[in-house]
Amino acid sequence: MAEQAKIEWEAANLRYRVAVLDFAGAASSAQVYTRLVAAAARRLPPDQARAALHSASELLDWARHALAAARERLAADLGRLGSIARYQPAARALTRTWKIEA
Repeated sequence: MAEQAKIEWEAANLRYRVAVLDFAGAASSAQVYTRLVAAAARRLPPDQARAALHSASELLDWARHALAAARERLAADLGRLGSIARYQPAARALTRTWKIEA
């Protein structure tokens, strides 16, 4: 697979991992993507390297912000679930809903 195709594949993989909230997978994908882009940038002319690094930086910033927001939402959801789990309904007096006739 060509170097640019590997970079594009890993960028798509990172976007997917963020979309499905796979925190560990996104971290791993970000590391691979960073290594691929850094290696490619070393072989590019300076203006193309700058553009590639800027694009990579934007993708990584987006992923970081999206995952941080998702983590905050999940923490809030877990907090709400904790308060729901402690809910104890009031005990009701038993009432008959049927009648026995002799």
